[in-house]
Amino acid sequence: MDNQSEKKRLGFLDLPGEIRNAIYEEIFPSDKAVEIDFNPDASHIPDETLSPEASDVLMGIYQDSKVRPPPKCEAGSMLKINVRRATPTPRTKASGKRRPREPDWTRVLCGGLLETCHQVHQEAASFLYSRPVFKFSSPNALDHFLKTVRPENLEHIKHVFIAHCTRREACSEVSEFSKDRHDQKWIDVMQKAAEKLTNLHDLRIRLFIRELPVRIDLSQHWAQAILAFATTQQATNDAETTAAHRKARLPEISIELRLWYLENYLYYSDRNTLIVTQLHILFAEALRRRMIGWSEADALADFNEMNSQKWALLDRSYTHWEIWTDRGLEYLPV
Repeated sequence: MDNQSEKKRLGFLDLPGEIRNAIYEEIFPSDKAVEIDFNPDASHIPDETLSPEASDVLMGIYQDSKVRPPPKCEAGSMLKINVRRATPTPRTKASGKRRPREPDWTRVLCGGLLETCHQVHQEAASFLYSRPVFKFSSPNALDHFLKTVRPENLEHIKHVFIAHCTRREACSEVSEFSKDRHDQKWIDVMQKAAEKLTNLHDLRIRLFIRELPVRIDLSQHWAQAILAFATTQQATNDAETTAAHRKARLPEISIELRLWYLENYLYYSDRNTLIVTQLHILFAEALRRRMIGWSEADALADFNEMNSQKWALLDRSYTHWEIWTDRGLEYLPV
């Protein structure tokens, strides 16, 4: 046997690390080019697609409010992957059937690359989890994701979009218990996300509020969950990093707020639409400021100033004024 046949055949892992990283760069999509939606059929979250005219009006409101608008993606510029959880079937001793496997979204992006070997899995995971935008439209979907993905992979995630819809007011003891459990689930999941998603670069949150009457303040459960996320993440960073690193690791945060009844009552008046939309933008900005360390008074200053003027600005002929005050609403619906 000659010397050439005795030479060891070179494999992928024999390549220098820089070359392997360059190959991973080519395999995986660029940063934020993919959105992975874990609730593609979430009908309780309204479609955020706006007409060009409505989008122009909304951008004008953001400019008037001196608030930076949330990031938007141009249509067609992002690959969207829908992940639908398979319906579990009970496993009985008679049938011996196992629960069905859930769809593996990783295969859509890289085929079976992660299953090649342990070393390739470790090297490629940082590219796989750091590039996409992970979208969740329910606390249960986010909670399931945090439980099933390995902690070392969760640390790679940089871009997360969370949409949450609250439940209507309880009309019985059973529904009150269900609503309380739903509200507490939102708080618990946000705290868990803050503990495990320690390397976030940007976090986008959409709140869809359905309660009636509605009170817009930082003490509400849907706002407390977001503040709990910031508090928990700050405590985690305090234990792991220095002050300079903590500042550098703060994620870019954007918050959107929508209320259910607006689309049913207040949008008949263009003036009311502009006013209440601006109020929601200002309160969402106040919530964001509170998350990044502003005092409550400073965070709410712009919202309180605008809120104190709304009585004179709103067109009350389109607000069902008597109905709302009879129901004990502390604020005019905003």
